[in-house]
Amino acid sequence: MSKVIFSVSYVVKEEYRDDYFIIAKELKNLIKADGLLYYDIYEEKMRNHFREFYEFANEEAFENYDDSNELVAILNEKLSQLIEEKTLAYKTYKPIFE
Repeated sequence: MSKVIFSVSYVVKEEYRDDYFIIAKELKNLIKADGLLYYDIYEEKMRNHFREFYEFANEEAFENYDDSNELVAILNEKLSQLIEEKTLAYKTYKPIFE
């Protein structure tokens, strides 16, 4: 089975940039799961445009990923209040070659 990369992108409101970094640091330390090989957050070239990357060992690990950790859920709810409307986007990538 092939690896799966999942990304989440969004734009953080300028006035919440510092708050965002506090939440992002906590998320970085908390997000772990069986089959999750890699998780990190990047800022794109445009200020306040962020993207989270998740790399899963295979499609099964991706499908079984459970982000229902209570603290992660609370942080994600806080995060949702910091982002610009209609900027949240999800993408899933699979390799074309094994």
